[in-house]
Amino acid sequence: MAVHGLGAAKAHVDHVLERFGIRFTDTDISMSRVDFCVDLLAPDFVLIPDNFVMSSSTGRRDHITFDDTVGFGKSGRTTSVTVGAVANRQIIIYDKRAEIMAHQKPYWWEIWNHTLRKLNNGPAPYDTLHSERLDPTYHIPTALDPTDPTQSRVWRAEFRAGKNLLKDTWGIRTWADLFEKFGDLCRHSGEVVRYTDPAPLDLNRARWPNHVFWEIACAEMNDDLTEMRSGADPNPLKEIHREQHISTIFRNILGCSIALAALEGKKPADLPNVFDATAQQMKDAVQADSIKTERQLREASERYVFIQKPDAPM
Repeated sequence: MAVHGLGAAKAHVDHVLERFGIRFTDTDISMSRVDFCVDLLAPDFVLIPDNFVMSSSTGRRDHITFDDTVGFGKSGRTTSVTVGAVANRQIIIYDKRAEIMAHQKPYWWEIWNHTLRKLNNGPAPYDTLHSERLDPTYHIPTALDPTDPTQSRVWRAEFRAGKNLLKDTWGIRTWADLFEKFGDLCRHSGEVVRYTDPAPLDLNRARWPNHVFWEIACAEMNDDLTEMRSGADPNPLKEIHREQHISTIFRNILGCSIALAALEGKKPADLPNVFDATAQQMKDAVQADSIKTERQLREASERYVFIQKPDAPM
C-alpha cells in the first residue's frame, strides 16, 4: 500500500483471486474497515489529549510512555491518543517513530527518506498553510537519522472508518462506493473531530482553531482523496439504507409467514386468516414476557442506531 498505492493493491488482490479461480461480483464484497494515514515529520510536536475537540458522546483513550530524560528521573510523554470506536469513526494520532522502533519495522525509514528526497527536489510543502505560523528558515532534511528522535520524530494521523460508518452511514459497500465516497467520509471525519490550538480566553472549545498539525494532515488527506469525492451527504444515505433495511425485513417476515402456512397445510385463500392468527400469537408472546421483549427491542435499537431517524426513541 505505501509503495504502490490503493489501485495497485486492489489489482493484486483481483489477480490473486483470479489465479485461484475465485469468481465474485461487486455485491460479494464486504468492507469491514478502511484506514487512511498521513505521516508528518514533526520533531517538536507535543501531543496533548485535551486539545481534541469532538462530540461529548465520543470516547477517547490516551497512551503515555515514560522516556528516560537527560536530567533526574523519568518524564511522562503522551505517545498516542485514540478518539472514537473501531466499529464506527476512529481517529488516532500517535508517535509512528516509536511504533516502528518497538515493532522492528525498519522499512519505514526508506519510505520516508524516499519522500524527503522528492520534497527536496520539488517546491516547499505547505507554503499556503498558515505560513505565518511556520518557520520560514526550516530546512527539509534529505534523510532521517533513526538514532536521533529530535531530528526524526514522525507522527501519524490515522483516520479509520469501521463497518457501521462505511455501510450504515455512508452506504459504502463495494469498491465503486469506496472510490466515489471515501474522500467525503474522511473530509467529514476531519471536521467532526479536530486537534486544536486552544484559545485560553475562549471557554467555547468549538471555536478553538485547528492546530497547524491538523491543518496539514487534513490538507494532505483531502488533496490525496480528491478523486474519491462526490460531495455526498451522509444523512440522505442513511435514509435510503434504512428504507432498504425495512423492506428486507418485511420480505423476510412475509416469506416466513407463508412458509409457516405451507407447513400447516393451508391454501392461498387461507393466508389472510393465517396472518391474523400469526399476529395474535406474536401479541400473546409479547404480553407473556414483556421484560424479554423490552430487552430485545432495546438491543435492536442499539444495533440499528446508525440508520435510525434522529428523533427515533432509544
